[in-house]
Amino acid sequence: QSGILIVTFLLISIPARLIRFLLVTSFAHGVGRMVLAYTSFKGVSIVYAAGWLLFYVVYFWAMSG
Repeated sequence: QSGILIVTFLLISIPARLIRFLLVTSFAHGVGRMVLAYTSFKGVSIVYAAGWLLFYVVYFWAMSG
């Protein structure tokens, strides 16, 4: 255990994760709107999935080192 209270952890963790989630989602939405002009909804879904995959690959790579 790290000695941190669960309430303290949640008060810090939720806003930090929410900010990251909103930034990545906003970026993906903007890219998706641009891609939609050139492809179908399925193509946009693939771009979204690839974006999330890339984000988490980079995130976990950065956090592991």
